[in-house]
This record gives sequence, C-alpha cells and structure tokens, in this order.
Amino acid sequence: MNNWETKNILVVVKAYPSLSTKYGETVCVAGITEDNKFIRLYPVRFRDMPFDKWFHKYQWIKLRVQKHTQDNRPESYRPDLENIQPGEIIGTDKDPTWSKRKKYVMPLVSGSMCEIIEEASLNKKSLGIFKPKEIISFDVTLGEEEWKGKKQTVADQRDLFSQKKTSLEKIPCNFKYSYICNSVGCKGHNQVVVDWEAGQLYRNLRDNGESPEDIIKKMKKKFGEQVMGPKRDTYFFVGSHSLYHESFMVLGIFWPAKV
Repeated sequence: MNNWETKNILVVVKAYPSLSTKYGETVCVAGITEDNKFIRLYPVRFRDMPFDKWFHKYQWIKLRVQKHTQDNRPESYRPDLENIQPGEIIGTDKDPTWSKRKKYVMPLVSGSMCEIIEEASLNKKSLGIFKPKEIISFDVTLGEEEWKGKKQTVADQRDLFSQKKTSLEKIPCNFKYSYICNSVGCKGHNQVVVDWEAGQLYRNLRDNGESPEDIIKKMKKKFGEQVMGPKRDTYFFVGSHSLYHESFMVLGIFWPAKV
C-alpha cells in the first residue's frame, strides 16, 4: 500500500513524549486539515527529527500522509516526516480572544464529552473538542520517577543521527481533570492530561528549585485556576486510547479570553 497524499495541517495538539517498544520515543500529534477535519499523526519521533523540522502548536505543516493500517481509529494517519515543511504560526499577539485560531477550531466543537464517547463507540470519532460544563478538580499526584523494565531501555536508546539526544525524562506526576460535561444526565468524567505543556511546566518549576509541594500548588494554580478561570472561554481537546476507543485523555486545552 502506497497511497500517500500531501496535506496542510494546523497542529493543535502535541502530547508529552511516550515510549513504545515498537516505535521508540513518540509524540502524539493532532491537527486540523485545510478542509477542516481532525487528523492524528502517528508515530512522530519528534526529538529524532532535524531541528529545522521541529514544529510548534498552532503552526501549519505540510507533509505526506497515508491512512494508518495498524490503527483503525478514523483520524489516524502515518506521517512521512522526511520532507515535512513547517510553515506559518498562528499566534495570539494582539489577539487575546484567539480569533485567528478560532476560525479553524470552533467549527469542530462537539456538544459534550458524552456525545464524543457515543460517536467513538461507533468508531466515527476518536478526536474531539468540547466545552466542559463544570470543573470539579485538577489533581496532581506523584508517581514513579523512573521508567520500568523495557521502557527504560527504550528511553536510553540513541538514534543513529541523534547521538546528542538526552534520555527521555519521565515526569513523576500524573495530571487529571474531573469534570461534568453538558450532556443531560452526565455522571462525570475523570481524564488524565498528557499535554506537553503540563509536563514542561513541571520540569521548569523543578529546575527552578521549587519543592514538590510548591510544584503541585503552582500546577493547580495554572491548570485549575488560571486556565479554567472566569475570564477564560475554555475547551478541551480530547483523544481516545489506541486500544480502548471509549477511553479518552485530555490532549490539550484551548483557553482564549472571553469576548
């Protein structure tokens, strides 16, 4: 099968790197195509790519993709990263309501998380965005500081062309939102957060010498109070697990200022 096609994609999700015994270190990347559809790119060995090919969230990229034959989720495509072309970044300078980003994001908003799960049960959707009705909590819990078993071996591997790449650090915390969505009779959702920004904030706070207690406090302030604050119009990007299609994670947060 060689049905490659070239697509222009606005990246809206970059998860913190994870480890796969098959693909090595990978990053879950999702975006929006020019014809306004969600797309998932996997595998993306981001840190093994040449630095001039690295891309940011809300940046257009042009690359070849083909439907993923080993992942039957409808939005999943295998990327050809050798000739990826990073393009324009859709920033927020002088645009606090993120109007330029909304042009692409808002047409894809679903009514609720429960609605997205229902579509996932029919294999019609595995990526989505919606506005939570009520945030119950943003929790930070301490976890393992080291990878276990084969994953540590994968973390320590060096690519032939990436000898200077450092071993992937495991973030020794788990982040989770508990919330209620807008579906009538919603019994609540508990979903882990895998956004790269959450993992990077933890690393920045730690590297600044913050204590574990202060790190947790500041993580909760950022993702609980600030992101979900009354002056923000906040939505969650979510994606399903590759093996459990009705089990979703928070992949990213869309939180422009309210108009």
